[in-house]
Amino acid sequence: MQRAGAELVELIRRLNPQDLTFFLCGSGNNGADGLIAASLLASQNLPVIVASPFLAPSPQSLFSKALKVAAAENVKVKWGFQSAHMESAQPGLWVDALLGIGQSRPLQGSLLETVHRLQTHSSPILAVDCPTGLDGETGKSIPIAVTAAQTLTFFAPKQGFFTADGPRHCGTITVSHLGTDPTALKEWLSARRK
Repeated sequence: MQRAGAELVELIRRLNPQDLTFFLCGSGNNGADGLIAASLLASQNLPVIVASPFLAPSPQSLFSKALKVAAAENVKVKWGFQSAHMESAQPGLWVDALLGIGQSRPLQGSLLETVHRLQTHSSPILAVDCPTGLDGETGKSIPIAVTAAQTLTFFAPKQGFFTADGPRHCGTITVSHLGTDPTALKEWLSARRK
């Protein structure tokens, strides 16, 4: 989580060195990575907003550990964030840390509304691991997906980034190995057709 957050900050600083960064976070591991990145930016006196369309997670979740880090930097999460409030936001960069590659069901409710509203903004979007709404295996939008200018993914690019709707939603793809040896991945990844 700390390493992923640090890698995210490095990319954000290149894309949006001084302006406000608006993080849309889920309450799982993907959101925790986003919250850690927001906390690191705040520690560098850079402006951040963190919001989530979800309710606060249980105290036992990985996200709750990220909340403790955020509290130390006075970064608060706006829980149950309504997408209508996004209209007045003018960040230099949006960070999509809503869902990662584990998404298995179609977007619905407030999450679907948030993704719809995000598409109407002119500021670029950086997706964490996988654009929300995109199936990382098939590349299909379920039913819509965030259209990111950049995607920071971990360990290896996902098959869905290059098939079906994937290329249209991922933008420029950056792979972070999070300090692991990328050649070691070949031992447990099966070969894929070109």
